[in-house]
Amino acid sequence: MLEKELIPQTIELLRDAFTIRNEMNEYSCLRMMEFFCDEMKFLEVDIQFIAYEIAHQKAENILQPMKQFDFKSVQKIEQMLVYI
Repeated sequence: MLEKELIPQTIELLRDAFTIRNEMNEYSCLRMMEFFCDEMKFLEVDIQFIAYEIAHQKAENILQPMKQFDFKSVQKIEQMLVYI
């Protein structure tokens, strides 16, 4: 189970993974994203916290792949990023 305290590190890991992804690790990146989205829902993580971390870490590149697993949350995050 992903602990809330580990979310910043997880976003950093996802940002890096989706920056250097290629065909060999595409599946791994998507599985990791799927796990992250499932845990986000399970933990009922504050979307504003996620948006802040994405903006702080300049990890906007994870939003597009995240849409495959949690489109509604990504829409909320994108709206929040405008104001951060």
